[in-house]
Amino acid sequence: GGQRHGRVPFLHVTDVMALVAPIGLGLGRIANFINGELLGKVVALPGQPAPWWAVKFPQELLTDHDAGSLMEPAAREARAAALDRIVAQVTQPGESSARGIHTMIEKIQHGSRDLAAQLEPLISARHPSQLYQAFTDGVMLFGVVWIVAMRPRSPGVISAWWLIAYGLMRITTEFVRLPDADLS
Repeated sequence: GGQRHGRVPFLHVTDVMALVAPIGLGLGRIANFINGELLGKVVALPGQPAPWWAVKFPQELLTDHDAGSLMEPAAREARAAALDRIVAQVTQPGESSARGIHTMIEKIQHGSRDLAAQLEPLISARHPSQLYQAFTDGVMLFGVVWIVAMRPRSPGVISAWWLIAYGLMRITTEFVRLPDADLS
């Protein structure tokens, strides 16, 4: 009589979620890279030679993680003056300099190679932490949970492995990633 049919145990649901979550995490980190969000730590200040794998994000100018604060005062002033000249090219009369920076970034994102070339020596080179996390939280985590899923196991084992592996991978990649803007 009163027995339910079709009820799915909670640990089965969490196991299924653990199997698909790495796909979303990996794609989300790729989107963070494309949008210049969740910046990595600086590997070369503006004007310094950078490793081949480093990336430069104009979006750093919109965050508290602008590397200009790490520069010597004279270099910082020269950089600020050069940046003001570039931003003035795209700023409309009466517009704030912050709005001008947004406009400049939009123009670069829409293909302005001239603006990108002018801005490139004025921004820092960083770890591509979003790509590191796309690999660890996406590809590697996906591999771990699927290997576990292919073996006989009790309900909840996949979820447990997901929690352990994700935690270890996040701890590892946090060493090259800056804190979120609202946490810094």
